[in-house]
Amino acid sequence: MAYERGGAEAAELLARQRGLLTADNQIRVTLVLDTEDSTALVGELQRLGIVVRGTYKDLIDVGIPLELIVTTAQSEEPGQVFDQITQLEHVINMQLPSPGKPNESNPAQGGMTSATQPTNEVVGFLQPPEPITSEGVKVIGADKWQAAGYTGQGLKIGILDQGFDGYRDLLGRELPSRVSVKSFVPGIEVDQAGVSHGAAVAEVIHDVAPDAELVLAYYDGDQIEWRRPFEADTVAFADGTALRLSGWWANERLLGGGPFRLYCFAVPEQERVYLVDGSLFAPGMDKVPLMRNLDAIARTFTAPGRPSP
Repeated sequence: MAYERGGAEAAELLARQRGLLTADNQIRVTLVLDTEDSTALVGELQRLGIVVRGTYKDLIDVGIPLELIVTTAQSEEPGQVFDQITQLEHVINMQLPSPGKPNESNPAQGGMTSATQPTNEVVGFLQPPEPITSEGVKVIGADKWQAAGYTGQGLKIGILDQGFDGYRDLLGRELPSRVSVKSFVPGIEVDQAGVSHGAAVAEVIHDVAPDAELVLAYYDGDQIEWRRPFEADTVAFADGTALRLSGWWANERLLGGGPFRLYCFAVPEQERVYLVDGSLFAPGMDKVPLMRNLDAIARTFTAPGRPSP
């Protein structure tokens, strides 16, 4: 880093060259939050010696005094100031302003300063990495769809998986600068499951639809038991046809399982796809009559606005 190589003067020069240092010697950084209520967070930042320059919805524009950075750089924990900020509740990302652009207000943006505009650059102690796009985008032809304007703009895509470990490190690089997260397991966050598969899936989706909003949802639940018989066929359902999947589900953590039947059908008039899932858990019981009852219940479903079968 510049400080290690040339001291405080070299670090200050680098910051000025990159347009990160204000006239009053503050490093400009934008914090991305998972909430638009930043009142409590503003007080915590000020207690850390951080100057809050402005707020806008889920963004906070802050100035980190250069002397504070230099002081911590000389300590045993040189990155302490940034660690303290990123560990604050509701802070999900830190962004640098676009290099070389002055921090001026733009009336067309509702008075929002350029420093509060997402720039897809994640702070790495003044070493912002470049966004990454996988080679698979060209392999599957997604680049042609993107060039034609199909980028996922206006879409919200949910990813349900059993772990998103490491997703925070991907924000602004291989994931959007901000994502929504939801854990359905009490006491465990989406990135505390010890599984990173969901984060990898999110990367692929972001590559294909870079402008789509992503929602990461963690659950510790059921999986298809592939070692047992699995059937797929097309049947009459909901005044049309549906793909029917029949098999067995299992939950290793809860040591449970049983048969399931899933119906999947599309309603082009609504531009929707429906999934009707019936799963049975009945240890020690005859499952055949119970599955018949469950299937009968599933077949009462009809898409809103369409006649019943």
